[in-house]
Amino acid sequence: MNQISSDNKRIAKNTLFLYTRMILAILVTFYTSRIILKALGVDDFGIFTVVGGIISVLGLFQSIMASAVSRFFMVELGRKNYVKLNEYFRLSIIIYSGMAIIIFILAETIGLWFLNNKLLVPEDRIIAAQWVYQFSLFSFITNILTVPYSSIVIARERMNVYAFIGLTEVIMKLIIAFFLLTVLYDKLTVYSILNFATVVVVFLVNYLFCRLYYQESKFSWFWNKAMFYEMMGYSVWSLFGSISAVARNQGINILISMFFNPAINAARAIAYQVNEGINQFSNNFFTAVRPQITKKHASGDSLDMMNLVFRSSRFSFYLLLIFALPVLLETQYILNVWLDNPPLNTVLFTRIVVLTSVVDCLGYPLMTAINATGKIKNYQIITGGLLILTLPLSYVVLKMGYPPESTMYVALIISIAAQASRIIFMKILQNISVLIYVKEVLYSILVVFFLSSILPLIAHTILQYSNERFLIVMTLSIVNCFLVIYTFGITKDERIIINEIVLKKFKI
Repeated sequence: MNQISSDNKRIAKNTLFLYTRMILAILVTFYTSRIILKALGVDDFGIFTVVGGIISVLGLFQSIMASAVSRFFMVELGRKNYVKLNEYFRLSIIIYSGMAIIIFILAETIGLWFLNNKLLVPEDRIIAAQWVYQFSLFSFITNILTVPYSSIVIARERMNVYAFIGLTEVIMKLIIAFFLLTVLYDKLTVYSILNFATVVVVFLVNYLFCRLYYQESKFSWFWNKAMFYEMMGYSVWSLFGSISAVARNQGINILISMFFNPAINAARAIAYQVNEGINQFSNNFFTAVRPQITKKHASGDSLDMMNLVFRSSRFSFYLLLIFALPVLLETQYILNVWLDNPPLNTVLFTRIVVLTSVVDCLGYPLMTAINATGKIKNYQIITGGLLILTLPLSYVVLKMGYPPESTMYVALIISIAAQASRIIFMKILQNISVLIYVKEVLYSILVVFFLSSILPLIAHTILQYSNERFLIVMTLSIVNCFLVIYTFGITKDERIIINEIVLKKFKI
């Protein structure tokens, strides 16, 4: 019981650090995006988004290995086997270095050919696009080498350090945005160079912190054939998940750039920035929870792990809903205030992307519990296969003449199907009851979503577009969400714990 209480306190403390980082990051990022869009213009902003996306496609192996590295680090920490942890770390550095070389070769051959021959980049901007491409490649390779160190920080649950590094990054980006307004040279080229400098700083901070505080981050040559095949076997079956993520995001960016002008990519990029800001509210909570799920599985605490999966699924959804609801209703107002004159299609893009994220957030706890078992072959074939369909289906609908938002509707439908498959695999791999999951998670969140939406939707419908309507809808959304979640969305035991925390906080 004391261990459970200690784990809960650690999760709460880490969540607080991450939320502090998130709130500051969102404010700075939204303001920075406005300055960057103004400084670059719609077309250059779209070029930066799609050209950087090519590197993400070539570098899909990064997310594969990042998932494997995090899983193996957390498992060994759960078993308290620090010698094995160091061995996995050293091996991951060697593997990541090899990946960096492979990605560099692919990017300078296939990727560069694709940029020069297939993308609809205006002739007078092709040189700038090539500079963006090169520095995006350098940034990506640096990010690859950062992953083992940042994975140690997260696995060790040092979220205060993780938050500090994240804040350092956003502050540097704010400085870059202001500097860009004064630059006389090609702003797109300068922006890509300065972004690379930010990535280098983040790498150095992660590297120095881990070297100073964690013995397992000491590197020397290490090779173990069995461990290599274990990591690569896990990684290969994570391939489908990584491909699907790239296909749905950067892959569709590239598809859209093949059918439409860069302004459409700019609208989609803005929609994803809004969505990323909202997602932070649930993602930061889950970042604090994820190591505990894996460690509980590694130590054999199956019941505690499943309770944590159910609870984190509901709370991830609630935290996202509190801020997603007013954004869904008042998208036009928010974008007008933020960007003055947002690109065409941005409002619709934003709403579809946010709805997709509401579905996706339920999958993160299930994915972590499934990955913790290491038995992911069939899961990735089925669920990853479903998600990969996003790209070919999007191509088909665009080829048939449908508008760009059709690709996002495809992604939403497939996200729902993928979530259903995750529930089935949780039954197979972790032996949970599908009926209990439906009752304790899905039923609760649907009730909360429906009841929370009624009052703000009525206010949005009957009131005219104005500052007053925005304030009323936002206030009703947030207050109503909290009340409905407290009344219908949490268990009796959770309500007692919340009451005790509030009473203690206010010394009642």
